[in-house]
Formats: sequence, C-alpha cells, structure tokens
Amino acid sequence: MAEGDELDVVLKNLTDKEDWLSLAKVLKREKDLKKIIGKSAEWRKFMNKAIRHRAYGHLIANIPRNEYEPDYIAIVRAAARKLRIKKDNSIGVEELEEKIIVEAIRKAKERFIKKHGEEAWRKIEDETEKNLQKLIADGKIPAEKIRQLKGLGAGTMMTAILAGRLAGFALYMAANQIFFAIARNLGLRIGVAVAGPIIGKSLAFLLGPAGWIIAGLWMFYDLGNTNWRKTISAVIMIAVLRRKLAFDAGGEIWR
Repeated sequence: MAEGDELDVVLKNLTDKEDWLSLAKVLKREKDLKKIIGKSAEWRKFMNKAIRHRAYGHLIANIPRNEYEPDYIAIVRAAARKLRIKKDNSIGVEELEEKIIVEAIRKAKERFIKKHGEEAWRKIEDETEKNLQKLIADGKIPAEKIRQLKGLGAGTMMTAILAGRLAGFALYMAANQIFFAIARNLGLRIGVAVAGPIIGKSLAFLLGPAGWIIAGLWMFYDLGNTNWRKTISAVIMIAVLRRKLAFDAGGEIWR
C-alpha cells in the first residue's frame, strides 16, 4: 500500500517549507527540491522517490518500482536492523520509529561524549531539562501532556528516554530539546527553543552531511547498494516530523 502509507501521509501533510528543506538537506537534495516549481504534490512525489529509491533502493531493485515503492514499513524495519534494534515484526511503524529515535539519542550521546567529554554532555542534559521546565512553566506544553515530563531531572530524564519509558509527545519534546541543545553547544546559531515546531535547521545539521553526529558508526552503513547514512537519517527526520504533526493537530497519535 505504498501510496498513502506512513511515509507518504507525512509528506502529504507537510505545509512548512522549512520542514521540506530540512528533510531535503538530510538527503543532500536541497538544491534539487528548490528547482521544482509547482504545488506540494510535486515535492511529495520527489521526496517519496528520494527516500525510497535514491537512499534506500538501488538501480536493479528500482527498475520495476514506482515512486511509492517499496512500502515504508520495509524501510523502517531495515533501518532498525542496521541500528541493531531487536527484531520484532509484530510492531508497526510508529513504535519502531520511537525505538529508532531512542537509539539515535543514545548514539548522539556516545558520539558527543567521545568527542567533547562527560562534563560537556551533562551541560546538554542540563540545558534540555531547563528548556523543558520553562516550556511547562510557561504553559506551552498542554497540561495533559505534562505527566510524563514533569519532575524528570536531567539525569532521570535521559534514563527514562534510554529505557524506552518516554513515548509519543513526551519523546518528541525531549528529542527536540536534546537536538536543540547539541546544536547550540556545537556553536550553531539557533534562537530560543519553542514548543511545537521542530528545530529543523539544527536537526538537519546533525543528521546531514555537515554533521553526521547522530551516530559514530555511519561509516559502516555505506557498504552495499543502500546508502544507510541517508536512509536512517531520513527515517529519523520523518519520525520527528510525524510527531510534530501530531502535536500541531492536538493529538498523541497522528496518521
């Protein structure tokens, strides 16, 4: 059911140009996307093909496929296997995406500590906690969503994330602020953190060719026909965009 599947439905509902460009940047297709003149349907078609064919697929496998093939669940499962996430074909795209986001945060932490040290990472956690608490205090996070986040200190918040105890909206907000804090500490000029919008530029920087900080083992994923560096980065970006759309729609789950 590739057309209208979990990837296509996110692309169909994207309205923020910055989100489109950030996703394209991760795939090194930003210039190509900007050349497309027309309605969002053309961008949707282009990005479907960029992820399914140019990142995940390869020349021989792509011959019989249209721009909506293969199914996105196959791509997400393959990305999870590459990240050594325990195989479980009974779970769907949304749950697998959450496992991938958690693994991305784990890899980001490992990579950041290796390069900058434990104390620098503690600053990332402290900034993340401070930003989340400010959003709660300012009433920018809906009251019914606070329960998973309220009272989590920096250390316990990271423990909860890596143990898989944060999901949906709470995981989206925590990941958003962690990526924001990493970008800030790398010297990327980003404005004040806000609830709701993904920090598109910082996430694209971390996932894209300028950074590749999310995982220290990307180099091992370039073997074979699939470009795993781009594929896994695109899956993470789509996962966070899906949760942004859920937030914007006022729901915990969005399809």
